[in-house]
Amino acid sequence: NIDARLILPYSRPQVSSNPVRVTKTASREPHAVPLLPQLITGEASMPFRDRYTKLRIRSLGKEPGIDSAVYFDTDALVLRNSKELFAIPLEFGATPDI
Repeated sequence: NIDARLILPYSRPQVSSNPVRVTKTASREPHAVPLLPQLITGEASMPFRDRYTKLRIRSLGKEPGIDSAVYFDTDALVLRNSKELFAIPLEFGATPDI
């Protein structure tokens, strides 16, 4: 069990208001983040449009009341208590995407 705010970052132009309401109902706090600037434009950029928006998680540290943040990708399977991740003294850490 973790005594932390459960925040769900989402790309504002990509998500309609209905999933945001569902998120609030599930005791998660929706947090809109802007898309990262695109290096590729037009139709070719569509598959990558919000792929790296998760890197905006670092901006949560500037929000009042947030001292640290841990991001789990949507396909992550958490098998043990993740509370110890909040105690790691790193400004930013990541693991390879396998």
